[in-house]
Amino acid sequence: MADELDTENNFDDDEAAALFLRGSVAGVDKVLQKVNEESRKRSERFNQKNFTLGVLNAFLIVYIFAAFPQHFWILYVIEAFILIPIKYKQMCNLKPLSGKYYVYDYCWCMNFVGVFALLLLSVTRLSDTFHKELFLASMGTANGPLLGAAFLLPMNSLVFHDFGTMCDLFIHIFPPMLLYTLHWKSAEILEAWPNVFELDYDIYFFPSVERETRLGLGTVFGNTICLYLLWLIPYTFWIYTNLDLPRRGEGDAYDTVFHSTMRKGLGAIIGKYIFSRPDHVIKDQAETNYFLVKDLVVYMGAHAIASLLSIVTLAYLCYKNEFLNGLLLVILTVVCTMRGAARYTYYSTKMYVKMIRDVLDESLLEIANAKKKKTKVANERTPLINAS
Repeated sequence: MADELDTENNFDDDEAAALFLRGSVAGVDKVLQKVNEESRKRSERFNQKNFTLGVLNAFLIVYIFAAFPQHFWILYVIEAFILIPIKYKQMCNLKPLSGKYYVYDYCWCMNFVGVFALLLLSVTRLSDTFHKELFLASMGTANGPLLGAAFLLPMNSLVFHDFGTMCDLFIHIFPPMLLYTLHWKSAEILEAWPNVFELDYDIYFFPSVERETRLGLGTVFGNTICLYLLWLIPYTFWIYTNLDLPRRGEGDAYDTVFHSTMRKGLGAIIGKYIFSRPDHVIKDQAETNYFLVKDLVVYMGAHAIASLLSIVTLAYLCYKNEFLNGLLLVILTVVCTMRGAARYTYYSTKMYVKMIRDVLDESLLEIANAKKKKTKVANERTPLINAS
């Protein structure tokens, strides 16, 4: 009987070896299938033409910014009309939830305002007062919240082949670059476009009693806050009335930047450290998009505080000193380039290593489960064999 048990154990080892061999072959085949599928999806955007256009476009931006700052605003408008439609189409086609309403977010809306204002200035003559108020609001917005978001958000990376990612970077880095030219290269701009711009203003950043500015208007800080509130109030009300938007029936469910941001980690932070929610509740919220009004209040409050801090720090530094303004743009360019390099490193190495490891883990788990099953069967048969 003992010999029969030994035979059973040997059969278990042989079976495990055979299973490992079959699993290895199947695992390699599975890896190749995943690599081919991933390559097919990547090749739709990651191709020689897109990469070449992306690199050449980056050279063009730097060249126009450095050599012809007086015409940089034209490049901004042209890039907007090319990149924004591409990005919007990608957002609309996102699965399982379309991101068509992402354009309601602050950074998108401010770029729409900027493009519309430049087009308006190019075809009609606005009053000097309106022109100045708009310029002051643009200075604080571009050099404050948009510049701060460009530093903070990891999606802002220099990925040449992906026009969607380049658009994410565009709506955050182009406005600060544009305002740099309007503020510090105003003489060249006025000489080239005397009938479009009025930039020879006395600019004040903060309101003061001596200047008797009404509600702080007529200053960079006051006008920027006013423009921010014109977005914040209706956007908050819209999200409040559409908190269930991602949970609606097929055809009526859409994603928002609020829900997306909450799912990707901010919701866990707010739930854990502010509302002390259990982990399973936090996980369930992320999976079901079930966020509460108080989550929205905290989210929008944090957005407002971060925007305010960026205005009084980054925007003020850009207003005060040309060198510091330029230095911030250089640092941001380096940061975005490093993020892009990390993305390409992941594409070329780590992504495929992760695929192989995942498949290997699945194979090892399958072998371990098979051995446990064999061991369980052998243990159940041992008393019967001993009894006989």
